[in-house]
Amino acid sequence: MAFSPVVASQNIKNKYYRYLKTIFQIGEPYREEFERLLDDEDLFAKGPYLDVTDAFTKGNSINDLIAEGVLPKRFARIHMNQTRPLYAHQEKSIRKIAEDGRNLVV
Repeated sequence: MAFSPVVASQNIKNKYYRYLKTIFQIGEPYREEFERLLDDEDLFAKGPYLDVTDAFTKGNSINDLIAEGVLPKRFARIHMNQTRPLYAHQEKSIRKIAEDGRNLVV
């Protein structure tokens, strides 16, 4: 079965809704108001919103970074498309890691 953003969004919403209803021990008179607000679809969650445009700037490919010496040659053994351009923010992160030798979370 193919991934459905609408179904995934509904599942996330349902789990979060259930979490919020059970995690807080709210007494009256606030409990009833809290649940009423959670039940209001427009207040609790909107979406999903899908952006089908490719808004990120393209960068160099993994092969380019290997050829430039930014990535080691053994990186070519990784089974992935190495000719596809990375996004510029991904390339920048790789360069930062190579330059500083530190970990980075993107």
